[in-house]
Amino acid sequence: MTGTSDTSARLQQAGFVAIIGSIVLALLYFGRDFIVPIVIAGLLTSLFSYGIRQLTRVGTPSWLATMLVLSAGTLALTIVGMVFINQSEAFQQAWPSYSERLSGLATELRNKTSDEFADYVQQSLSQIELAPIIAGFANSAGGYLGGLVQVLLYLAFMLVERGRFAAKLAALVSNGDKSRKVTELFASVNQSIRRYLFIKSVVSALTAGLCYLVLKLYGVHFSELSGLLIFILNFIPYVGSFIATVMPALLALLQFETVWPFVQITLLLVGVQFLVGNIIEPTFTGRTLNLSPLAVILSLTFWSTLWGVEGAFLSVPLTVSLAIVCSHVPSLHAVAVVLSEDGHPERSQRSDQDQKG
Repeated sequence: MTGTSDTSARLQQAGFVAIIGSIVLALLYFGRDFIVPIVIAGLLTSLFSYGIRQLTRVGTPSWLATMLVLSAGTLALTIVGMVFINQSEAFQQAWPSYSERLSGLATELRNKTSDEFADYVQQSLSQIELAPIIAGFANSAGGYLGGLVQVLLYLAFMLVERGRFAAKLAALVSNGDKSRKVTELFASVNQSIRRYLFIKSVVSALTAGLCYLVLKLYGVHFSELSGLLIFILNFIPYVGSFIATVMPALLALLQFETVWPFVQITLLLVGVQFLVGNIIEPTFTGRTLNLSPLAVILSLTFWSTLWGVEGAFLSVPLTVSLAIVCSHVPSLHAVAVVLSEDGHPERSQRSDQDQKG
C-alpha cells in the first residue's frame, strides 16, 4: 500500500512539474516581445556594471561613471543601427547588378557542366526570393532602433538599481544561511555572464577586424556591413561563425568576374575564424563556461525556436545561468551535471571566483 502511495505521489509531482513547465514555456513564447528586451537589458547591465566599477575605482563618482558608460554604450549601439540601415539600403540598390552576375554564373555553369545539373541549380536559385529577404533585412535594421530605445530605457533603470538586486533577492529569504547562498548564487551568475560577454566581445571584435581587413584589402563591397555582421554573428555558437564566413564570401563571388578572388577570400576568412575560434578564444576562455557542446547546440535550437534570432544570441548566457542555478539547488544538481562538459559544474564557478580574486 505504501508503494502505491509513493507511486501516486511521484505521478502527482511529475504532473505538477509538467503543468508548471507548460505554463512557463507558454509565458516565454507569447510574452517574448516583453521578456526579450528585459533579458537583453539585464545582460548589458552585467557587462556595463564592470565598466562602471572600473571607473569608480579610479575615483570617478558613481553617478558620473554610470552616465559615461551608458552614454558610450548608447552611442556604440546607435552607430551599429545606423550602419545597418545605411548599408542595407545601399545593398538593395546594388542588388540588380548582383542579380545579373548571378545569371551570368548560371550560364557559365551550364557551359561547364551537364544541362541537367545546371537546370537544377538554376531552378533552386529561382525559388529563392531574395528581394523580400533584402527588404525584410532593411526593415529589421530600421526596427532595431525602435527596440534599442526600449532596451536602453530598461538598461538605465537597471544600472541605477544594480547594487540592490542581490540585497532584494536575499531579503526574500528569511533564513540567514539561505540568504547568504542566494547572494552567492546571484554573484556567481553575474560573474560568469559578465566574463563570457566581455571575452566574447573582445574575441568577436578581433575576428571582425581581421576579416574586415581581408575584405577591404580585396575591395569587397559592403565590407563595413560584413564586418559588423561577423562581429554580431560570432555570438551565435557554431552556426554563427559559419554564416559569418559564407555571407561575405558569396558577396565576393557575385562581385568579381573570376572565381579566384572568391577562393582566396574564402580561405582567408576560414583561416581567421579557425585561428581565433580554435586557438585564441580557448586560450582566454579556458573552462569558464564548462558547457557540453551538445547542451550548447540543444539550447541554441530551443531558444531559437522559442525567441527566434534573439534566442540564438541569448542561448549561451541563458544556459550558463541555468547551469549555475541548478548546481546550487540539490534537487536540480543532476541537470547541472548533464549541462556541464566534464560532469563537474562547480569547476567553472571556482574558476570565476579565482579570476575575481
